[in-house]
Amino acid sequence: MQAAMMRGEAVNPMEAAARMMHDDADQKKVDQLCQKHLLEIIERVFDDKYEIIFKDEYRSSLLYTRGAIDDVTMTIKQELLKAIPKN
Repeated sequence: MQAAMMRGEAVNPMEAAARMMHDDADQKKVDQLCQKHLLEIIERVFDDKYEIIFKDEYRSSLLYTRGAIDDVTMTIKQELLKAIPKN
């Protein structure tokens, strides 16, 4: 859309927004990469202590295990922060 505007072409913003809303391919790829990264962190940090399963239903992913799981939220957040590249 920006390229079309720079060329001086007429742009219908409603049409462009509608196209963007229905372009789920990129979002699905990002979600998949995030899930992969999360699984890798859990496996590395907790040494395969948990059997993690992603279940995709009702338009949202659900992370669950077959057994009880401790609250690992802070540990995972710390690992994600460590993984952020330095500028």
